[in-house]
Amino acid sequence: MTASPGGITDTTTLLRDYAARRRALEGACASIKHAVEARLQDDGLNYHQITRRVKEIESLQQKLARRNPDGSRKYADGLRGIDDLIGIRVIMFLETDVLKAVEALKGVFVVKEHVDKTAQGREMGILGYAGQHLVLEVGQESPPSGCSSCKGQRFEVQIRTVLQHAWAEFEHEVRYKSTLPIPASVDRALSMASGLLELADQQFVTISETVRGEMTEGGELHTREPEEVLTAEGVAELLIARMPEYPSSRQEQYGWLADALAVCGIRTEIQLEEFLEDVDRAAVTGRMGYRFPPGHVRVMDDLLLSAFAEDYVERTSHLGDDEQRATKLRHRLGKLRDG
Repeated sequence: MTASPGGITDTTTLLRDYAARRRALEGACASIKHAVEARLQDDGLNYHQITRRVKEIESLQQKLARRNPDGSRKYADGLRGIDDLIGIRVIMFLETDVLKAVEALKGVFVVKEHVDKTAQGREMGILGYAGQHLVLEVGQESPPSGCSSCKGQRFEVQIRTVLQHAWAEFEHEVRYKSTLPIPASVDRALSMASGLLELADQQFVTISETVRGEMTEGGELHTREPEEVLTAEGVAELLIARMPEYPSSRQEQYGWLADALAVCGIRTEIQLEEFLEDVDRAAVTGRMGYRFPPGHVRVMDDLLLSAFAEDYVERTSHLGDDEQRATKLRHRLGKLRDG
């Protein structure tokens, strides 16, 4: 590499080297995103969206050009000092689930940095950007499934609610893509919008807790034939009524669960009702020791595992795209048996 007299690698050389690495980074980025999705699903956390990106060369060039107040380069170590070459964005429905997602990811990746942007703003009395920023690393020991080829890779994760995300995207569009100075009235309007969205996020949490509480007191099913073959919608409706103490899972996961139930011989509403009556939910959840209230699909996965044991592992290890499902199920089966 070509270096300047001060030992700093020439920017052109850095960009050329980065361009050569970009394909490998794309592969690592895809693997990391899959591991993030798998972790949140394993913990039963319901998210709206997870996206990924590898930094564009133009964006990297702009970042490398930044200077400190004294005129020195901000990123004097070149690419080694930049942690967001790979970026993951996690969008949750509820603000209470944002911190749960943070803890879930801390349990599978090495934490290098964690900045609570929401708390920072509140402490300073400022309305504006909110969310959680983490710099994580794929560990050298016991990396997540699919990440063995990218050990040591650092990446940035941003976690925020749907409303926080909407504000951030709009603010970025207005402030950073404008070619004209932003008037004070726009700054004030953005701050007011941020405050309103913070209140809305709080109301979403209240609504969710109220609905769950009312359903716990006695949910009712819509009338349907008890021998009707279970669909994803039917499974979701029944579990919302019979297991309201647990949050709903992602809609597409109920289709997966319907398939898992079917291979276990549970194909109708009445068969699912009978299974739920016979299985000891309290014992299973106690042995699993969930860190967060798991979603319907995760709970049902463990209930079926408890009932059918190794047979369930064999029957369902091929369902979905998690190559480590059999290993994970056997680990969880050990917890159920040890309890």
